[in-house]
Amino acid sequence: MLNAVGVAGSSRYRRHESVRNERSAKQASRVVPRGISLVPFRHMCLGRGFVYIAVPTKTDVGGEWMENQSTVLSILVENNPGVLARVAGLFSRRGFNIDSLTVGETQDSKISRMTVTVTADRQALEQIKKQVNKLVDVIKVIELHPERAVFREIALVKVEANPRNRAEIIQFVDIFRGKIVDVAPRSLVIEITGDSSKVREFIALLDNYGVIKEFVRTGITALERGSKQIDQYNKFEEG
Repeated sequence: MLNAVGVAGSSRYRRHESVRNERSAKQASRVVPRGISLVPFRHMCLGRGFVYIAVPTKTDVGGEWMENQSTVLSILVENNPGVLARVAGLFSRRGFNIDSLTVGETQDSKISRMTVTVTADRQALEQIKKQVNKLVDVIKVIELHPERAVFREIALVKVEANPRNRAEIIQFVDIFRGKIVDVAPRSLVIEITGDSSKVREFIALLDNYGVIKEFVRTGITALERGSKQIDQYNKFEEG
């Protein structure tokens, strides 16, 4: 579990338990071993200052270290009022941060499909899947694996485009197979579609040129490859 107390109890990480804000997080990261993240925590005795708590990005389960990984869950739910809040609330109560969440109706207007991206270790992930499956409005939860599913995300990026850099920006858009969906005298709005790594790389490229004014991302949506549909799985059958 992501537990600072657990770190403090380990002699291996005791000296990295906290790093006061006299050092920046970047400087502090140099003295923290691999597999440990620094989480800023506001300390009451420091006023506006922070203590950086060393939190493991791996969990010791059964003597084996299990890395936290980004996982995509596909959740089929009955389209009832409040179902989104109940599912998201369950993740929140268990201390999980949702990286992205998309939801929309399926071919049946009474049923919606959520695609949730969450970072967790394997043991915690299995627990949250079982708990989500027990919710009244949930029909089915399956985990989507990259090798057996198609992942897509859309981003809209507004960039500053003047006569000097406009041609170069358009060239970048063509390379990434994006679309220009709005043109103004001093700006362009670009649509980019692909997996998350493609979207990140495109945004990073434009960011290096300092032309991004703002952008928005939809989060991941996904479907399993092949002919089998999510509603063809048994309640507790894995995808």
